Amino acid sequence: MESTNFYLAIWDQGADGELTVNNFKARYGCGEPDLCSLSVGDPEVSCVVDGIYSVTVPIDGVNAQYSAIDLNALTISEDICLGNIGEGGAISGSFVLTYNEGTNYNIDIVASGEPTLECTDPFNPTQCTGNVQGTSPVTTVVTAGDESVCIGNTVQLSATPSGGTWSGDNVSASGLFDAAGLTAGPYEVTYTFTDNTGCSFNDVATVTVVSSPDADELEDVTACDNYTLPSLSAVINTGQEPEVQGHNCLLVM
Repeated sequence: MESTNFYLAIWDQGADGELTVNNFKARYGCGEPDLCSLSVGDPEVSCVVDGIYSVTVPIDGVNAQYSAIDLNALTISEDICLGNIGEGGAISGSFVLTYNEGTNYNIDIVASGEPTLECTDPFNPTQCTGNVQGTSPVTTVVTAGDESVCIGNTVQLSATPSGGTWSGDNVSASGLFDAAGLTAGPYEVTYTFTDNTGCSFNDVATVTVVSSPDADELEDVTACDNYTLPSLSAVINTGQEPEVQGHNCLLVM
């Protein structure tokens, strides 16, 4: 294509001393063929959800029906018809493609030489192409450990990977669970970890709060270590020494 055959027509329909460009046309030669143009923006990659992630590709351009192509994609959004700034119509849009986790993306954006939509048939479709590519995001496996604690005590919770935060009732962001004033039973708290791409993953831990039982019968009794055993009404004559058993508890035989 000879550069001398290409011209731009720019005009202001409401000239009033202030230039406002409200019409623009690109032409080749003295006939009426339209020229397309395309600019592909940076892709936006989502986090993995249920093993699937998406890539959003923004484009700007004129005078063509544009398609996104990637044989590895699970789904691809519909073609985009971009018009002319001087004649109205869209001059920007976005493609959305989905992939299995672990599948990298390599997306070609092309202008159609034979548009099927009501779009301009450009003179130069092979010059209006673009490409974006990148790697798949990954899922981070988060594991939060269950714990038990006696009423009135605290327990430090643990989880992997480190560096996340805890949330929920009776737990600090660092994972210190406080059982003061609670009744016996299970309590759920959540641990959330955010990776360096901004994706967050979580797991739920159960903290079992244990109460202090009465101990005045001749039978196995479990009591929390902050509980003072009352005088027993029966004589313990088993000849066995008391032994410590379980988490912060004393078993009296």
